[in-house]
Amino acid sequence: MIRHRLTAIALPLLLATGCASTAPVRRADLPAGQRFAGQMETADTNATAAIRRVADFEQVVVREEAAVAYATDGRRPADRPGPSAADAAGMVFAPAFAAIGDYGHVMGHVASGLPITAKPGPSGAELARLTEAGLAAVQTAAGVTVTPEVRSAGLAGIIALADLAETISKRGGPEPGLRTLAAEAEPHLAAVVELLKQVLGAETGQAVRGAVRSSRNALEASHNRLLTAARATNRDPVARYSLYRSIVALRDNDPVQGTIGAVVTVLNRLHTAHVALAADPTSTDTAGKVVAFENAVNALGEIAGVQPTEEQ
Repeated sequence: MIRHRLTAIALPLLLATGCASTAPVRRADLPAGQRFAGQMETADTNATAAIRRVADFEQVVVREEAAVAYATDGRRPADRPGPSAADAAGMVFAPAFAAIGDYGHVMGHVASGLPITAKPGPSGAELARLTEAGLAAVQTAAGVTVTPEVRSAGLAGIIALADLAETISKRGGPEPGLRTLAAEAEPHLAAVVELLKQVLGAETGQAVRGAVRSSRNALEASHNRLLTAARATNRDPVARYSLYRSIVALRDNDPVQGTIGAVVTVLNRLHTAHVALAADPTSTDTAGKVVAFENAVNALGEIAGVQPTEEQ
């Protein structure tokens, strides 16, 4: 399992903003760079939970299709080997966002005026290998193939972001400021975001989003076949009522349609805010884009059912 490596950001932020003060510092009062770096951990948590919910839904589809097939014609479908589309997407997302998290750790230190330190964990090369394995799983599960240019740039970006602290240390000289750091990391972050978007699907119906939509349509078709069979063979209105209610209840527990689209929105706003930080970390425009990123992260958390943390 990949260890999330942003848990130490909170301490540097407190140190930089005056932890000796009796009045707590609210996130809204922090500079844009600190807010952005801290929010990256929440983005990872909420997106991971959202993808997990979709993967659980896909397992429900498999079970329901098998149950309907057995109920209507007595056959038992063969087991589906390998991960589902959303599970495979998670195999790409986890190492890629671990690399983004490593960069967020560096940014948190720079934005707080603290010396850059690397968090222990997998190297960039290790994270890239895990991402490659995830890409292979996505291709098998959902037929999603990332273009060679995006694949190459994304894997290189994962390595660069994960190893950024070591790169800066080996280079020597004064440590970069926030604007310089963001400008150096920008092409790598953009490449990783583009890789994730090609896997998840930048638009509705594409890539993994399209595969999940197909799963939802398959579930609805299976349930409709079962209801049609029940109407034709079972004259007991109470039994038909019970069957219909159980299917409706099952659909009510589906993850919200557009869940993966909300993850893509977070990726888009993360990148937009980062571009603004690279241009001018102190501008009002940058602050607004960081807030838009935070809002997207919070909205995704509501969709994924993640309990929000209290603002400090």
